[in-house]
Amino acid sequence: MRVLITGGAGFVGSHLAEALLDRGDEVFIIDNLSTGSIDNVVHLKQNPRFHYTIDSVSNEPVVAELVTAAEERARLPFPASGKGYTVVKSVSAKQRPRRPPKKT
Repeated sequence: MRVLITGGAGFVGSHLAEALLDRGDEVFIIDNLSTGSIDNVVHLKQNPRFHYTIDSVSNEPVVAELVTAAEERARLPFPASGKGYTVVKSVSAKQRPRRPPKKT
């Protein structure tokens, strides 16, 4: 599986990347290092299935390229957002379950 982790050089993201690599996945991370550190992933750089990009998720062309390369995406929150962690699996329109119509 090819997985993209935003915030991948942070504490949680780096451990998630390591676990996914141990599982045999190919891992792409993007991090602007505002709260993460390259030191958290330096030991992963020797793995040929590990790819990192130092940039912001607001750089849409870079993120679009990474999203295209990944089959799954894990989005870790911005420190000030207060939002929880989410893992998003990419599925095609054919695979998406149909939602029942809303009751009015």
